[in-house]
Amino acid sequence: MTSKRIQFLLTGVAAWLSLLLMITTTYGASIVIGGDYTDVGTIVIVSPSPGDPTGNGTALLNNLAGISADATHPYVIKLGPGIYDIGASSLQMKQYVDIEGSGENTTTITGHIDSSTSGVVRGTNHVELRFLTVQNTGGGNNAIGIYNYGATKITNVTATAAGSTNNYGIFNYFAATMTNVTASASGGGSVVGTANYGVYNWDNVTMTNVTASASGGYDNSGVGNLGNYPLLTMTNVTASASGGHYNRGVANLNSTPTMTNVTASASAGGNNYNFGVMNEDSSPTMTNITASGSGVGALNYGVYSLSSGTIRINHSVIKGTYASVYNEVGVTTRVGATQMDGGPPINSGTLTCAGVYDENYTFYATACP
Repeated sequence: MTSKRIQFLLTGVAAWLSLLLMITTTYGASIVIGGDYTDVGTIVIVSPSPGDPTGNGTALLNNLAGISADATHPYVIKLGPGIYDIGASSLQMKQYVDIEGSGENTTTITGHIDSSTSGVVRGTNHVELRFLTVQNTGGGNNAIGIYNYGATKITNVTATAAGSTNNYGIFNYFAATMTNVTASASGGGSVVGTANYGVYNWDNVTMTNVTASASGGYDNSGVGNLGNYPLLTMTNVTASASGGHYNRGVANLNSTPTMTNVTASASAGGNNYNFGVMNEDSSPTMTNITASGSGVGALNYGVYSLSSGTIRINHSVIKGTYASVYNEVGVTTRVGATQMDGGPPINSGTLTCAGVYDENYTFYATACP
C-alpha cells in the first residue's frame, strides 16, 4: 500500500473518530446521541436486558427521572426491543420528552396500576408516544393503558387494559391526537358495574386510523365520547363492543364529534342492548359510517339517539336487527343518501330521510323505510 493511500486511510479514520466523539456522550448506563441539544435534541437509548422485564422498567423510569427538558432542550427516549415492567407505578411523561419504541410487536411497557386518573403511561403536553405497546394487566377496580392529561400525540401504538372492574385501553381527558392506534379493553365479567372502553374521550380529540374494541363487561363501548367540544374528530376508525349487557361501538355523551369513515359495531346474545352508535345529548356529524347492532334475541339498533341533539347521517350504512334507527323525543335526526337496514325506524322525535334505501334496495325519495 502506498504512503499516500495509508495517509488517506488514517485521515478518514481520524475524521470518523472525531465525529463520534462530537456526537456521542454517556448518560448514566445509556448512550446519548446528539451533542447539539438546541438543534437536534438528545436521544437516550435504553437497551433492555433479556429476561429482566422488572429491571428494564426500573431503568426506563430512572432514565426519565434524570432528564430535564424544555422547548429548546428536547429529548427522545428510544427503547430497544423488550418488555419494560413498571409494576404498580405510572410512567408520567415529561414535556418535551418523547418516548419511542422499536415497534408495536417488539417493545412493550406493561404494569398493573389501579387508578381512575392515571395509567401505565400518563401523557402530558408537548410529547409524543410512538412505535410501542402499552399494557395494563389490571387486577383492581380500574385499569387504564394510557391516560392523557394533556395534548399528547399517540402514533403507531397499541394500548390494552384487562382484568379489572373497569378497563380503558386509552382514556383521553384533554386534547389528544391519535394516529394509527389500536386500543382494546376487556374483562371484569358481565355483571352490573363492570365497564370496558377501548377509547374514552373526555375533551378535544383527533382520531385517525384507529381500531378500538371492548368486550367481556356489563357495559362495553369501543369508543366513548364525552364533552361538548367541536374539535372531537374521528377519521378512519373501527370501533367494536361485545359480550356485555350494554354494548356500543361508539358512545357520544354531551358531544359534537365529526365522524368520517367510521365502522362501529356492537353485538351480544340474550336480552342485551347493542347499539352501533349511541347518542345522548349529542349532535354528531356522521359521513361514510357503517353502524350496526346485532345479536340473537337482543335489542339491536344501528344508531340509537336519546334525550336531545341534532344528528346528521350522510352516505352511510345503518343496520340493526331490531331497527335501523331509534330516535327519541327531543332528538332531531336527518338521514341522507344512506342504506337503512332493519325495518322501520322507531321514532318519537323528528326524523327526516332524503334519498335513502332499505336492505332490499327499495328507494325512498322523501320518506323513511
